Amino acid sequence: MLETTYIILYSLTIIMNIISGSKIKNYLKKVSKLNSQESMNQFKGVVRRDMYLALVQMSLIIPQVILGIFMIIRYKLSGLMVVLLANAIIIGVAIKYGVYGKKMRNLPSESAELENEHQRISKIWKEKTLPDF
Repeated sequence: MLETTYIILYSLTIIMNIISGSKIKNYLKKVSKLNSQESMNQFKGVVRRDMYLALVQMSLIIPQVILGIFMIIRYKLSGLMVVLLANAIIIGVAIKYGVYGKKMRNLPSESAELENEHQRISKIWKEKTLPDF
């Protein structure tokens, strides 16, 4: 039960990272420049989804840590190795897809109005918990 729950929680986190990162990557394939209100609305949608998935991931952190501690207590060195491997995978996925988030926050805009909106949304994305746009 402990092992299954641990694997499920970490798998959910990895899947959410991949989904979010893939959506950002796909957006960047389609949009290389914010040149219309439509591209801005798509940008907002991708950012909004990413922010909500991040909230779900944050809610999983405490249970993951607690289960990780129990894994180490129960299985000693092999438990520690599993915990380290699971975290290394999550960090690797986050690093791989984090690059796309940075690219998205640095997208050029065709107009000053779109640029101002882009900077405002990017700041909210980076600094706030919930999207308020």
